[in-house]
Amino acid sequence: IKDYKLFIPEVSYPEANSKDFLKDIDSVRFYFKNPCLTDNFLNLSDKSVEDCFKEFCIDAGVELDWKHINQVLKDVDTIILKMKYQHKRPRPRFYLESESEIFQNIKKNKSYSFPSGHTTMAYFVAGILSDAYPNLKPDFVTMAELIGQSRIDNGVHFPSDVSAGKLIGQTLSNLYTNNQKEDIRNLKLEKKDSKNFGKFL
Repeated sequence: IKDYKLFIPEVSYPEANSKDFLKDIDSVRFYFKNPCLTDNFLNLSDKSVEDCFKEFCIDAGVELDWKHINQVLKDVDTIILKMKYQHKRPRPRFYLESESEIFQNIKKNKSYSFPSGHTTMAYFVAGILSDAYPNLKPDFVTMAELIGQSRIDNGVHFPSDVSAGKLIGQTLSNLYTNNQKEDIRNLKLEKKDSKNFGKFL
């Protein structure tokens, strides 16, 4: 994904103890105690963004070149890590674990909080899949939204991390789909295709 720095706007997060930060952390408190998503989805989305989309695609009968998509996602992952280390925002657990034992159950993460990498990946994948299958765009976007919410439900990200991840993921997917030449659909020839081509010749 070339020249991404030219297109991603400058994003930042609320300063600790600011009014917006207090709203941010209140949301994490609430949703960690009252998750709106199932445990199964929270575990699956935490483990792998790609697996969430793969499961949906299998159910929808959509075949994709996941090998190629995973190669592109390595690029996206590198961009996210650079941004995380640029901002160095502590995870919500850093602020919450001394408040109550319940917050000590939040999974520890080695990387920084801002922006949300899972959310960035989710909106990136939703964007490139929507480009390949426009009729399924609402479903792909809904999946990205659910993955973004799962990061708050799991207590590993602030809402502002998720909002930034959404913006970055959408920007990167637009850059990719406007410039890429590969078709990510896993198109297979069937017997009827060969017969039709024979007739055409």
